[in-house]
Amino acid sequence: MVAKKSRYLDKRTRALCVELARVTGNRRLEYCLLEPIAKSLGLSEGEVEAAAIDAVGRGWLLAREDGSRSVCLTDAGRVWISRLTKK
Repeated sequence: MVAKKSRYLDKRTRALCVELARVTGNRRLEYCLLEPIAKSLGLSEGEVEAAAIDAVGRGWLLAREDGSRSVCLTDAGRVWISRLTKK
C-alpha cells in the first residue's frame, strides 16, 4: 500500500522551495544547507528533511550525496517557483 502525500507536507515542501529560491536568488545549481532554511521557516530538522525528500521526489530539488545536507533547485524547480511566485 502506498501512503498518500499529506497536504501539510506539501505546504512545507512548497515553503522550502520558495525559501531556497529566495536565499539563492533562484540561481542555477546554488546549493544551500537545510538547517538555516529550517530555522527561517520555523521547521524542525525532521520536517525540513521530509520536505526535501518530497521535493527531490517531485523533481524540484537536488540533494548532495556527500552527507552535507545541502540542496539546490533543479531547473524544473526554478521554473515552478517562478510561476508560483508570479501569482
